[in-house]
Amino acid sequence: MIPARPLYAAFGLLLSCALVGCEQKLPGPLECEKLAFSALGRSQNEAAYSPKVRRLSERLIQGCLTVPFDKQALACVADGRSFLSCVDDLARRAPQSKPALTQLLLDVGQLRGR
Repeated sequence: MIPARPLYAAFGLLLSCALVGCEQKLPGPLECEKLAFSALGRSQNEAAYSPKVRRLSERLIQGCLTVPFDKQALACVADGRSFLSCVDDLARRAPQSKPALTQLLLDVGQLRGR
């Protein structure tokens, strides 16, 4: 049987690391939604009435969550820079995400063409 004190110490260490040392670095769904509408230059109301805007925003939200985008990429779009330049910056910071970013841009391009 394992003594209780080492377990409590380990649990306390993990808990303190979680509370103090861990900062959320990836965006959540609401942040990704904001990114999508900023990148499109559209509003949520437009998505309610336009199937095209809805499809584009949904794909951007999905990409933001699954690539994943980081806080710097969200801030880049929020600052008014072009979505493509923000994606290029993200690809330089996280080269492993380049294939997923390329696919996202292709998908968005196809959806815009419809």
